[in-house]
Amino acid sequence: MKKFQNTLRIIGGLWLFYRKMAIPALVISILFGLLIHLISGHFFFKMAGIAFIISSILLQYFVYEVINSKEYYFYYNIGLSKHLLWGASLLVSFLIGLTFIRL
Repeated sequence: MKKFQNTLRIIGGLWLFYRKMAIPALVISILFGLLIHLISGHFFFKMAGIAFIISSILLQYFVYEVINSKEYYFYYNIGLSKHLLWGASLLVSFLIGLTFIRL
């Protein structure tokens, strides 16, 4: 039971970290994909996927390194290192972006 609670705490912490920049990155990528599609006619989902990967990385850096750098203490206190947070977030962003590209 303890292992299950620890896993839930880690997943909850990762979601808390990721959700601050997921919606803005999605909105930016959809707008960028639409803009590129209207200008050049490239496929919308492919451009939105590429834009999501790039914008999520940039937003993550801006939100957590520039604005809220002290927030890492909160995640560290629940057992999540900065490397784990960044790695999981980049992996999820890459998978979501790849899903858009493959549509």
